[in-house]
Amino acid sequence: MLSRWGQAGLGFLIAGSGQLIGTFDAAFVRLASTSSQIWVVIFWRFISIGVLLTLPLLCVHRRDLCGLLSKAGDTFSIAAAASIGACQLSYTASIQMMAAANTIVIFATCPILTALMSRFVLAEPVPRQVIFVALIAFLSVFLIFCSGLRAASAAAYFLALVAALSMASYSTICYQVSLKDPTRSMMPALALAAFSSATIALIASKGDVAVEWEAFGWSVAQGLEVPLWIGALTVSTNFIKPAEANMVLFLDPIIAPVWVWMAGFEEPPKYTMIGAVGLACALLLHGRWTILRIAEEEQPRELSTSLSPA
Repeated sequence: MLSRWGQAGLGFLIAGSGQLIGTFDAAFVRLASTSSQIWVVIFWRFISIGVLLTLPLLCVHRRDLCGLLSKAGDTFSIAAAASIGACQLSYTASIQMMAAANTIVIFATCPILTALMSRFVLAEPVPRQVIFVALIAFLSVFLIFCSGLRAASAAAYFLALVAALSMASYSTICYQVSLKDPTRSMMPALALAAFSSATIALIASKGDVAVEWEAFGWSVAQGLEVPLWIGALTVSTNFIKPAEANMVLFLDPIIAPVWVWMAGFEEPPKYTMIGAVGLACALLLHGRWTILRIAEEEQPRELSTSLSPA
């Protein structure tokens, strides 16, 4: 049995590793969209994700696949599929409608939204430190809005916020599922979301999803990267709370715009990078307070253990 320190460390390690992989997502979307329309990119992105999520299910659960898939029809799985599907659709569309760095930084407000959702949905108290971090994060995002509202449509900003809110909803649902059934796999729900999103894209593109080989290759790369990213965040909620797990998303606005720029696309706007620095400070503050809180929880436990009779 892992200690509270061990659980928190493992949870942050899993979430952080997944998020480092996820920082490549915006660059992959841009590379795939250079020669294809938005709905074509979305279709092949989600087909790749769905197939690469389904193959492990077929290999590992081939004897009990029907029973596993039947669980994907319950309320939690449908809600999780709808949330992550809306997140990925909005995120992909927003990146193609405005500067990728703007979408990435706005999406990084997800941890704050998750903390607030934990308070009002799960009835968990929100510490004053989290409120302070939330103020820093929203001030950072405000800088981006002020500098870029004329550079992109309001729809692009709205889609980025929808993506953040949907991701927060997904993490909260996964945390509730882990409390009720720690052995429950969310992979069927993720596969359902991927194929549903691909169907929406197919309808929106009127069936014309012809794609060049280069764009198809980048779509397959997204199919490999996104399940690892989302899967890691999902698994981490078995060890830490969703608000803590999603704090690693603050890594995205620091690293992802650099990958987009190195791939030959736009240089991150000045105010966007200032906002990214603000979000990085919020992440560091939250990490420090989380360590102090765990230390306070462990100290009475260690004291009671040392005072107990042998």
